This record gives sequence, C-alpha cells and structure tokens, in this order.
Amino acid sequence: MPAVSEGELVPGLVVQLDTDRLRQLGNSRTNAEKTPDGDRAVIGPHSFVVVATNPADRSAILCPIFSEWAPGSAQLAEAKKSGFMHNWSNVDLFFSKWQHWQIPYDDIVASSDIENTPHGDRRQYASGDNGTLSWMLSWTERNRAPWRPVE
Repeated sequence: MPAVSEGELVPGLVVQLDTDRLRQLGNSRTNAEKTPDGDRAVIGPHSFVVVATNPADRSAILCPIFSEWAPGSAQLAEAKKSGFMHNWSNVDLFFSKWQHWQIPYDDIVASSDIENTPHGDRRQYASGDNGTLSWMLSWTERNRAPWRPVE
C-alpha cells in the first residue's frame, strides 16, 4: 500500500508508522515516560491517531493505539471509527493518555510506507469531532513526563 501523503495528514487520521525509521530520522519527540528501568515509548511498527496538526511548523501530534488496556489508557469508541474497517471495526483498541509523539510531516510520510490501508479509504478516528481529538490532546498538558527526543 502507498505511504500517506502530506495532504492526508489531518486530525483523526490513523496511520501505521515504522518507529524504528522515526528513530533513525531523529526528529521526533515524545512525552512517554523514560526511567532507569526502561523507555515506555512504543517500538517497531505501530498505529497512531493524529490528534493535532501544526501547519506553521509542519508537524503533528499523534497518540499510539494499543490492543490491550493498561492503566492510564482509554478505549476508542467504536462509533467514532471509520475508513478501511479490516482489523479496525469491532476490535477493542485503546490510547494511552500518557504517550504522545510530535513528528514532522516529512518524517510521518517517510515512515508510513508500512501503512496497510488503501489511499482514499484510510482509517479515521473521531474525524471532524474536535471535542474528542482535543480531549486526547489535552493529556499532553497533564503528563508528568517532559517532552524529549525519541531515541
């Protein structure tokens, strides 16, 4: 499947990213907790939902999506899912309130070549629902972990 294009980067887009590639590019930041015991930032191929875009600095803030509940996570509402529904519909999915990533547009495009949905039918979450996406974004202000480079 084709990588996402910059024109597709809108709040609500769900995109599969290669986080190893993001680490190689070295331009992303996260507020995932990092302690001497380990780094909680997701690794490997992972789906993210775009919760905000910043055209002025050409970056977006995204939340990783998880298939299992963990303390501090919230379930994605089934009624707010749209687009390509294989492995997306009727599947319990969660986002962590304590992990956001700020990624430049160019790096999202470069690391999205693993995206498995067809162009024109990308997965979406809460598309057009600014209240839900703003709520997901608001957790960045409550996070105890500071923003830091993704390593």
